[in-house]
Amino acid sequence: MTRSKKFFLSIVVIVVLGIAIYSLFSYKNTLPPEMITLDYKNPQRDVEIKIPKEKVWFADMKKERDFAYPASEAHFSLNFLDPSEVKKRRNVIIKSVDKEKLFCLKELFKDKKIDFAYNKSENNLDIVVYLPQEREEKILQMLHYYGIAYQNN
Repeated sequence: MTRSKKFFLSIVVIVVLGIAIYSLFSYKNTLPPEMITLDYKNPQRDVEIKIPKEKVWFADMKKERDFAYPASEAHFSLNFLDPSEVKKRRNVIIKSVDKEKLFCLKELFKDKKIDFAYNKSENNLDIVVYLPQEREEKILQMLHYYGIAYQNN
């Protein structure tokens, strides 16, 4: 570095330090005096603890009503199928499905409005597909088209 660069750099450092010191000094002067002073109280050593001999507060609790916790209301409705309208269904089990196939099958079944359930055990995932009688052949062809092995039940 040349001598002029060193001189210029030292001037810049001195100016920055001067601005920092000035801003800290002006900030200290703007603070109210009560913010700076700390008042430490001496702890009282001989404090008398008053313990009532009669447990009045406990006796008053007997007079009060029991507390009633707020209850949430829930409405459930179960729509049972009329036995005369029950359609025969057949189950198809798809065994050992990986996560990608599961996602694709779920989307496909939702799109075609097909009822299904899946069971996940330790190492494998099985899907049970409930086939309506009128669409059974079409769904089995769809599974065969996608190369998905299934087991009739």
